[in-house]
Formats: sequence, structure tokens, C-alpha cells
Amino acid sequence: MSDAEMIRLLRETDPSAVASQPATMDELSRQIVLGDGRVATSIAIVEPEGAKRNLLEPPRLAPVPPPSKFPGLAHEEALRLELPPIKHLVRGAAQQGSVGTLTGLPESFKSFLAMEIALKVAGGGANVLGLDVETHGPVGYWWQDDSRENELGRLKQYALQHGYTDGLPLLWHLNEDLRLPDHLEDLRAEVERERQVLVVLDSLYNFLPARIGLKDEEVAQVLDRVKSHICDPTGCAVAFVDHAPWPSESNRGNQMRGYGSVFKAAAIRWGIYLQRKRGSEEVFIEARGNNVVGFKKSLFTFDEQALEFRAVAQEEIAEADLEQRIIDYVRTHPGASQTEIEAQVKGRATRIREALNRLSKVPRDADARPGLWDAVELAPILVLGPGTATDGKYYFLRDQAGSDSVPASGTDRDG
Repeated sequence: MSDAEMIRLLRETDPSAVASQPATMDELSRQIVLGDGRVATSIAIVEPEGAKRNLLEPPRLAPVPPPSKFPGLAHEEALRLELPPIKHLVRGAAQQGSVGTLTGLPESFKSFLAMEIALKVAGGGANVLGLDVETHGPVGYWWQDDSRENELGRLKQYALQHGYTDGLPLLWHLNEDLRLPDHLEDLRAEVERERQVLVVLDSLYNFLPARIGLKDEEVAQVLDRVKSHICDPTGCAVAFVDHAPWPSESNRGNQMRGYGSVFKAAAIRWGIYLQRKRGSEEVFIEARGNNVVGFKKSLFTFDEQALEFRAVAQEEIAEADLEQRIIDYVRTHPGASQTEIEAQVKGRATRIREALNRLSKVPRDADARPGLWDAVELAPILVLGPGTATDGKYYFLRDQAGSDSVPASGTDRDG
């Protein structure tokens, strides 16, 4: 009902109550007086719907619904939006503003690689593993995987070796008992205060409270909260150093992914995976993830004097030279075990085993492998002991083997 309709209804009900010709209800409220001179504060009428309303109060408008927490994005608006370029921490391996991992078995030099990335991001370094470092800025390194003395010793050793002796925008947190998700807001506060572009957490399981198991889906939930509470709002990358489980029948081929379920794997957006050849300085490294090019498993050596990874040129591990490299190694290391040879000879372990199998068999046709047997005449054979295991198999060249040596099981030496 409009103001004019209300005034007309009131005049018809009691003409003496309205002295002039008010145009609005506000004017009407100042003209209506009661018999004793008091100003009226309420005039009740009955609306057509039967509800009573005070004419002197403004009409009640329908409540406006609050804005949606999830407004969505119209299709045409989505098409009009410009996409910003994808930012990388390390080109081809680590994306900015996301959760990543450096995963490998113990003693695969994961922490040294994490330190290298952290120091080069903070100190303006050019590349890691041959890949360009594209983002530089403040870094927070949280380390809870060893004693404080050992952690401090490693970081000092690496920094001094590579000349990082000046002040850097890098905060080291050594065994300060950070727990996730309990201290997530404290972690975010430092990221925002220091404007950090990278946070390293070494190692994952030492930041989880006892109530969370490594294989639980709760681990994935923690990683997801790190993404939503730190990476998304701040643009900071968070890298977890993560231990892979030792190889077993149940995880064969997948141990490089680290502990946990597919839920955890889904929460990780990029990863650098390390697999060290046992007893060797050689490490196979690969990188993969969403929105990163990555690279296939490649062979590196970790120089413990220089404290850095060095790529092994492909020609150094050419399959054509593999058998000769095995022969050369056994010549200088008679009685070497298969494990030792796999560790010390450059090449993939599966290829080395295949080559050892071939070299332990004399070919039926002497021309099948010209030169190797006739000219060198150093046909390797497997013998049983003596060695570190009573039933172990150890490799000798044919002219090195003692009288107690026997051909390897399954070899064909008599044609």
C-alpha cells in the first residue's frame, strides 16, 4: 500500500486527525495528535491480507539474501579472463605456489639436494640438476630429521663449500618441533612476514603428530591444508623431503613415490625422485608432476668432495660398452658380487644383470660375439664363495678362478 493510499484511508476513518494535506507518511506522523495533545506513535490498520500494520512505521521490505560463499564464474566471464603465465621455482621440475616432494631412500642425498635448491633460490643461484632456477627470494628451511649438531654441520659444510657465506634471506629452523596441522597458522605467519617463496620441510614424517600414520589418508589431508592455507593464498611453494620405503614385494617399482596412499600422491603437484645405487655415488633422478615438463630417470653422481650432483653423460653408460666395463671391473676386483658390480659399474641395474648373465655363458657359436672371447679370452664365470655369504655368488674372470670354482647355475659351458 502506497503512502497516498494510507493517508486517504486514515482521512476517511477520522478526518479530524489530519489537519492539512500531508503528502507522505513522515508528514502525517507529525500531524496526528491525540485528544490530550500527545503525538500519536502508532496507528494500526488491517491489511487486505488480514495482517495488522502500524501506519507510522516504514513498510517492511523483504530480507535480502546474503551473498553466496560460492558465487561461481559465468562461462562467458571465464572465457574473458586472461591466464597468468605458470611460475616455476625450478624450470621443468618444481612449480611455484604448490606442494612438492623430494623423495628417496635413506642416504640418497635428498637433504643435500633440498639444501642446494633452498640456497640457490635464496642466493640467486643459476641452476639445479642442469635446470634453471627461475624464482629467487626468501626461504624457510625447517629441519627435523637429525640432531641439531649434524644438521648444522651439513648446512655449514655445504654453504662454505659453495661460497654462501654472506647474509641470505634464509631462515633455518633446526629441530623446533613444528607440527602439522597444529602449527599451520604459525607457518603461514612466517611466510607472509618474510615474503617467502619457498618452504622446505625435512622430513615429512617428523612434522606429523603421533596420531597420524604415514599411510593414512590424513597425511593427504595435511598436505591439502598446506596447499589451501599457505600455497594458494601466498604463492609460496612448499617442498617436503620424504623417505621412500625400502623395496619389497608389495611396493616393487613404486618405492620411489614414498610412503602413503594414492590420496597422498594426489595432493602432491610435483616431485623429484632419487634412487641411489647401493654402495655407489651414482643416483638415478627423475622429475614429474602437474604443469611441469619433468625429465625421465637420468643418472647423476654425487661428488662428496664438491657436495654437488653431476650428470653422467649418456656415452658413459652406453650399452655397447657395458660388458667391457664389467670385465674391466672384475679384472681389478676378482670375486666381486653382483651387488657390488651393480653399484660400481655405470649403467642400469637391470642391464648390468642381463650383461652378467650373458657373460657367464660361453656362446655356442664362437662367431656370435667376435673379438670378445677369442681376443680377450676373459670369459667371466660365477663361482660359489669364498665371500661374505656362505652361499653367495662371486664373479671371477676365467683365468682368475681357482680350482674350486664352478660355472654359474644355468650356464652353458659345454655346448
